[in-house]
Amino acid sequence: MVLHAQDYVRQIEEQIRLSQHPRFDASSERSDAAQLRLFNETEVTAVPAVDARPVEAVTYERHKKMPGQRDAAWDQRPVERIEYRPEE
Repeated sequence: MVLHAQDYVRQIEEQIRLSQHPRFDASSERSDAAQLRLFNETEVTAVPAVDARPVEAVTYERHKKMPGQRDAAWDQRPVERIEYRPEE
């Protein structure tokens, strides 16, 4: 009985694998070059725009962090103490 069930499971798995093979095969990912050229028409016919403005390099100087600022900020914050006592 167990061997029959295992054979049945193998047959079902093989059927699933064979049914999914055409859907997830590499041939389903291929595309025709003529189809791709159909949507490339605007890029082929477009005239490239020439930008006459000069390109400027933007530079800035990074400010180094000052040590101890975080501790100073936390020292000024109010402290609220909450005590939790276990119930007996």
